[in-house]
Formats: sequence, structure tokens, C-alpha cells
Amino acid sequence: MTQQTFASPWPSRPEPETPGAGWLAWLCQHVQPDWRPGEWDHERMFFDGDLDNDATGASRCKVVACQTPCPGRVGRCSPCAVAARSSDLPDDEFDATYQPTRKRRVRGISDREACLVADSSGRCARESVSHGLCPTHASTFSERRRRSPELSVADWQLAAQPQPLAHQGECLVGGCVREQQQLRLCGSHHGKWRRELSSGRHAPDQLLEWAAATGPFLQVHQFWCGGLHPVVAHELLFGLQERDRAGLSISPLAVRLAIAAVAGVDSLCGLDVSALRFGREKGSSPARALLGQIQRMVERARRQCEGADPMAGEVWDAAAVGLWAATHRRYDAVKGDIDFRVVRQQWLRTVLLEWARSVRPTIQDLRTSLLAFSAASEGLSQRAAGGDAPSRLGAADMTAAVDAIKKSRKKDGKPRASATQDKLVRAWFAVLEVARASGLMDDVPGAFSRARHHRVAPVEVNEEHVGRALPDSVVRQLDAQLHLLDVSHRGWPRDLSQLFHQTVYAVLRDTGRRLGEVASLKVDCVEQEDEHYQLVYDNHKAKRNGRRLPIAQSTAELITRWEQRRAELPLTERAGQWLFPSAMHGSGRGNGHIRGDSISAVLRTWVDSLPRIDGDMPGPDGQPLPFDRSQITAHAFRHTYAQRHADAGVPVDVLRDLMDHTSVDTTMGYYQVTLKRKREAVRALAPLAVDRTGRPAPLAHSKYEIASVAVPFGNCTEPSNVKAGGGSCPLRFQCSGCPFYRPDPSYLPAIEDHVRDLKADREAADAVGAADFVLTNINAEIASYQDVTATMRDQLAVLPDDERLEIEEASKILRKSRATASHKLLPLTAINPREEDQ
Repeated sequence: MTQQTFASPWPSRPEPETPGAGWLAWLCQHVQPDWRPGEWDHERMFFDGDLDNDATGASRCKVVACQTPCPGRVGRCSPCAVAARSSDLPDDEFDATYQPTRKRRVRGISDREACLVADSSGRCARESVSHGLCPTHASTFSERRRRSPELSVADWQLAAQPQPLAHQGECLVGGCVREQQQLRLCGSHHGKWRRELSSGRHAPDQLLEWAAATGPFLQVHQFWCGGLHPVVAHELLFGLQERDRAGLSISPLAVRLAIAAVAGVDSLCGLDVSALRFGREKGSSPARALLGQIQRMVERARRQCEGADPMAGEVWDAAAVGLWAATHRRYDAVKGDIDFRVVRQQWLRTVLLEWARSVRPTIQDLRTSLLAFSAASEGLSQRAAGGDAPSRLGAADMTAAVDAIKKSRKKDGKPRASATQDKLVRAWFAVLEVARASGLMDDVPGAFSRARHHRVAPVEVNEEHVGRALPDSVVRQLDAQLHLLDVSHRGWPRDLSQLFHQTVYAVLRDTGRRLGEVASLKVDCVEQEDEHYQLVYDNHKAKRNGRRLPIAQSTAELITRWEQRRAELPLTERAGQWLFPSAMHGSGRGNGHIRGDSISAVLRTWVDSLPRIDGDMPGPDGQPLPFDRSQITAHAFRHTYAQRHADAGVPVDVLRDLMDHTSVDTTMGYYQVTLKRKREAVRALAPLAVDRTGRPAPLAHSKYEIASVAVPFGNCTEPSNVKAGGGSCPLRFQCSGCPFYRPDPSYLPAIEDHVRDLKADREAADAVGAADFVLTNINAEIASYQDVTATMRDQLAVLPDDERLEIEEASKILRKSRATASHKLLPLTAINPREEDQ
């Protein structure tokens, strides 16, 4: 797109009073007239966004035959979106084949088409409106064509020899690039003016005033600042250019809404943005946020213009000092005060102030250092002279300061975690080190320095602490309300944002991976081998990349579905490899994928918005009490995943691999069962034991573990095997044929798994032509186990609901207890091949 400039001036109107002329002059010096070549026309204050520019929040409709401008970097125009919702075609096929009933023309600064009439002197300079002709020539051609219907434009030109006409000048309305036709207005604005007259809102002598206040006709990729007060127009432009330099994209639609909201305002400085009306049009929230950010930039620039130093005092405005919010949030902080007066000692306060002015840390680091200095100041105030005499400080004073930091508490009165204590102590010494090197502490004795014992002893925290798992009933309630997970992902279409967050939730729930591991999943992270699926992820905590986790087909299909929708996004190169790209990937922030804290924030917003989540505990009225929603965190799904497998009796070494734990001790936490709970489980299950034929054979609960031993598919009461701890089975674990076999409902999953294995063995034996007695033996074993499971299922079916739930919980407890036991192997003799050769 090439830029054109036009000589016609803005419409005449009374010049507004310009408060702060020096401020306007400063703005004019710092605003770049040649900003965004091809998009910005500074003379007309008109922005015509390039639909192919990733930094412009507008794009072409995804429908190939349409290409109409639409807001955002992905999506369809409104007519095509309506047609797509009523179509049965897949999205990609619809976009490739749909033919819009009417194509809308993209009108910008440089797309005017001149009249076709031309002669040796040149071409007609007026705009074409019909048949490629300007209104005057089109009228003449139409009159001739009524007499000769077959007449073409070319034949008419050859016969009539029409003369080219000069351009009549542009429309009186500021920013409008169309040619004037009547009353110095283009055809569209002339029609709009006539409607104004008919409605009585304006009188004929108010044409110039109306034209000055009326902007051009705009599409979603355009905006016009010409109708604003000159100061506001330049303030807005200054803020947009500052955003551009920070790598933030510009939404023309949001800018237009902001322009409409500040019409009639003479400056953004001191303006109450929260009180402005942005109308009902979609996008008002981004427009309000955009205007608020620009206002903060402008007010900071105003103070710079007036020579004011936002870091001069002892209370700083976080939005005014221009410091980054945090290392990973490389944009200016937007709110809050930083009060250095909490540091009691003047000399210590000066050290912190001068450090902040020279180092310019992030707001997050500055607040951490201020917190450390505040605690140290409290400790020093208890020493001789209250710590106000820096020349008298010594090693004991430093120890008192460090101890005060360690003992400082959070706002709720709870002690700080050891990691936080260590962070504060390191921040304290980091500032003092810079201060001493820069001469700010020349009067402080060298004894007031760090010693070996001034450290925080690390406390090993087990992130897999048991007890944080969510009850199955809570997870089911979340699943049932998943359609309410409708949080915007920074301007993405609603359906795309919803699928994005729902996929993130499903991966957290079904895989038990950590936040960072889910956030950094890459495209094509699902591998398929036969009918089995694996998730490829990176374990950042243990620095083990390319790990593989078996996942269910349903989870793999959901990820694949998201990948297909994700392919529609016009992603930048830095976001192209990530499964869950950040909505701000085009701004230069971060590494291109969504951050873990963003996932947590979305999850918290959704959970807090749900109308109801019940817990397992009943209240006084018998109804379930509300579940504590603060326990529903992203990491809780990792505990839930592990606990679910432990409850199912998955062996501890298998779960260790699934969780990618380095030590099995960490995994063992999920299998911890108290002796009391185990006794209660035995008491519940012992009466439900059956024999190999399926007949009830209850065991006394006192003999459940003394007179029996757990084997893979049930309890065994054969004395020699019990004495050998289950390692001396005379039937080689063909339990279904043994009279000492005593299974109970806690073995149901293991028995059913074994039946499936036996059926697979039967198919394999039949395929190789095994003898009949082999197949007969397998069929008999299958039938026997099926009788056992059928009997136990029938027993459970007739129990009241509360007793059945008790049996299920007891079964989980015993399965966890057995899963941690050593594996029982068949009593086979190991042969060393080397010994045989000798």
C-alpha cells in the first residue's frame, strides 16, 4: 500500500483554545509524522491499516472469496460468520468454497478509481461511480444508452469523444478522500447531510460546523483523529507510537471507540477514564484499557515536559516512574504507590532510594527490596540508637537486621516460606553491595556486612504433598460446567478462546503435568503407535526434555482438534512451535507461549464464577456443604491424577514413571494409608470374600491378614504359601482352580484385567493351532474368574448406596496398600548361561 498526500485543507471551523501551548509544542516535537508509512497520513490524521501487518489488529476475512476487512488477526466478517454457523461443512472446507452473495469493497486512502474517459490531454480526474465513469460522464452515457441499449462504454467514447474533466476537489468532511459532488460534499456525505436536514437536527447554515464534527466513513481497519482537539489528537498519537515502539499491536476498532469517547475533551491528562462512555459496541473493554494505558504514558510525558522528576520524592507513583512491571512483564507498571517512608532510618532510606534511581529495577524487584529494607529497619530500630547512627553499626547489628527479615510475617500474620525469606535476604544484601561500591556507605563500618551464618537454611518442600487431590465428585462438577469456561484470550474469537482454554484444562486434568510443562507443549506433541497415544513434553523442573506419557485417546483427539483450529491463527515465528501460543506473541514479550500464571488466572476466574460446587461432606440439613474453591488450583490436578492412579492400585514404580519423579519416596506419599484406615477397610471387605466357585466364603477380619496372603488376583489361605509370604504357590498362581482362593471386591479391577489377558492368550493360542486341552484350560479359567466377579458384583448391587460407597473407598485403601508391596514372582530357577557353558 503506497501513501498519498492531498493538498486540500481540513474544513474551516473556529480554532479551539489550546491550553498548554508549550505542551502541544512538546508533543509535536516528539510525534513522528512519518510513522507507519503506507498506513498513517499525518496531514489528514487518518489511519488506513495494512491488513497484512501483524502489528495492526485487523485482517481479511478467512473466506477466500470474500477477503472483507474484519477486526482481529483471525476470523470471518459478520455475514460469512453467520453463514458458517448455519453450514454443515468443516471450517476449512467452508472457507475455501463459500461464495459470498455480495463482496464489500475495501476503501482506503489510495484506492480511488478514476473515470475511464481519456484523450490526448490526459484522463478524466474525477472518481468513477458507475460503468467506470464519473457522475457527469455516466449520466451522458446512460442517456445515449436508453436510445441504444447495446451501446458499450468503449463505443460511446469512440462516437461521442467526451472531454476529460478536472477534479472537483475533495469532500468537505475532514478525512474523507472522496470527491465532492454537491455542496462540496461527496455523494455519501451529501446523503447523510440531507438526512440531518430532514430530521431537523441541523439547519442549512450549519453545514461547515457539521462537516467539521463529522468524520469520514470508516471500516474496521481505519480511524481518524482529525475531529479531536489538537492536544488530544497528538496525545493519542504519542501514546500509539509509544505502544508501537514497545511492540504492542494496535486495534483500529479500539482506537475508534477511544476517539469517540474523548470527543470534546481538551486533554487526556487528569481525565477520569472510568467515567467515560464507550457505547455498547463490542470492544469497549479493550478500548477503555487502551485509553487508560495511553493516558498513563501521556501524563508521564507531561511531567517530563514540565521538568518534574517522578523519582524525586519518597513516595513514587508506580505508573509515573516508567519501570517495568517485572522481568517477565516488560511493560510499564500501571498502578500503585511505592512508599519508602516505611524504612525508619533516614540513611538507610537514602541508600534504597539512590539504588532504585540508579539501577532502575522492575517494580516487582523494587517492592521485594523495599519489603526487605522495611523488615531490616524494624530490626535495627531495636538496637542502640535505633540504627540511626550508621558509623556505630557492627556485625551484631547486621545479624539483628537479617534475623528481623527472616522473622517477618505476611500480612495475614503467617510466617513466610523459607524460599521467600531467602529471597528477601538476598535482596537486602544485593542493594547494600551496590551502595557500598558506589560510596553511599563510606561511613558504615566494614563489620556491618554479610557473614556466613547470614543465610536461610533451605527447607525441602515436597510439591507432591498428599491431601491436595480434588475429590472425584468435584472434578465431575467442573467437567459438567466446562461450557462456562468462556474467558477471552486477548481479542481472539469467542469460540477459539473457549476451545483454547478448555483444551488447556483437559490436558491439566488428564495428564497431571505441571503448569510449565503444559504451557510449553509443542505442536505435534501427540505421538501415535498402533492404537496407543503418548504425550511428548519437557520436564523443566528436573531438566529432562522429551519425556513421554501414555494418554487416553479422548485426550489425544481433543489436542488434535485444537491443533486443527490453531492452524487458522496467523502466528508469528516465535509462537509457531507452541501448542498454546500467547495472545501477546506479536508484542515481543515472553517466549511465545502462554504463561503458567495466565493459566492459573483463567482457572481462578472460571472456578469463582461457577454457580455451585459441592463437597463430599454433608451439612446439618443433610445437604452437601460447598467445596472450598481455593483448593481448586492448576497444580491440584497433578495431585488428583496421581491419587487417582494410586487408588486404582497402580504399582508404585509405575506411578513414579508416570509422574516422572526422580525418587520413589516422593511417589510413596500417595500410597500412605494409616493403620486405622486399613483396619476399617479390612473390617468392611472381609465378609464379602468368596471362594473359587463364587460362593460366599467370608473371612473373620482378625484373620484377613494373619491367615491369608495377598496374591495377584485375591487372598490365598493355603498355609505353606501364607508362611512363604505368597512366594510358594503350588499351582503357579492359577488361583481360579485353587480351593484356598479367597478374593474380595478390592481385587475386582485386577481380576477383570487378568480375564482380558486370558482372552488375548486364548486368541493367540487358537491362532497358532494349540492343542485342545490348552484352549480348554484357558476357557475354564476365564469362566471361573467370571463367576467370581459376577458373584461379587451381585453382592455390591444389593447393598444400600452408603454401604456400597464405603466398600469402594475400602477397596481403594487396600489396593494402595498392596501396590507398595514387593512384587511377587513365579518361583522359577534362574540359569546363568555362562555356568551352563562350563
